[in-house]
Amino acid sequence: MGQEWGVTVNGYIKLYRSMLDWEWFSDSNTLTVFLFCLLSANHKPNRWQGIEIKEGQFVTSVQSIKSKTHLSVKKIRTALNHLKSTNELAIKTTNKYSLITVVNWGFYQSDDCQGANKTASERANEGQAKGKQRATNKNDKNDKKDIYGDFQNVKLTKDELEKLKSKFPDYQDRIEKLSAYVASTGKRYSSHYATILNWSRKEEPEREVKKYNFKKA
Repeated sequence: MGQEWGVTVNGYIKLYRSMLDWEWFSDSNTLTVFLFCLLSANHKPNRWQGIEIKEGQFVTSVQSIKSKTHLSVKKIRTALNHLKSTNELAIKTTNKYSLITVVNWGFYQSDDCQGANKTASERANEGQAKGKQRATNKNDKNDKKDIYGDFQNVKLTKDELEKLKSKFPDYQDRIEKLSAYVASTGKRYSSHYATILNWSRKEEPEREVKKYNFKKA
């Protein structure tokens, strides 16, 4: 690996004795891969080929890890999955490289040794709590409804809008139809997404009748 991936090769890392109680300490493959990650993660933010690499992150590949650890690809993937499952690592993968984040980098390497008295399981639990909070924040963001339509009265989440786009090529016309109807009647709906779907279902029998009459004629 080395400088080709934008990794700082000098310096040192800290290891706490509490790692002896870590659940993966007895798994030599997972321990080796985790130590590789600790040794490879950046101490300071930098950039590599236009990619912003933050503190505690590094860019690598399975083949690069294999060249340093001499583990098989299967063992490396299993170890990475172990570390992801306990929220030790976060991994973003493309077809060219993987951006790995040591989730609790601040606990492992902080200058004030704030994490020194915490066991590995406690640090993992805190990391999992942070991961759940990020997931909650992401879900909250997905649940947030934006306003659409000429009359600015149709409320849809981003997921609902994407579903409408995939279902109806004329999704914009359907949104505008609902917007005009709500503005003219003052009616309120608990879900504008469900209303558009219901209207589309009611249209289907009408289309079938027209199609049938055309053939009969």
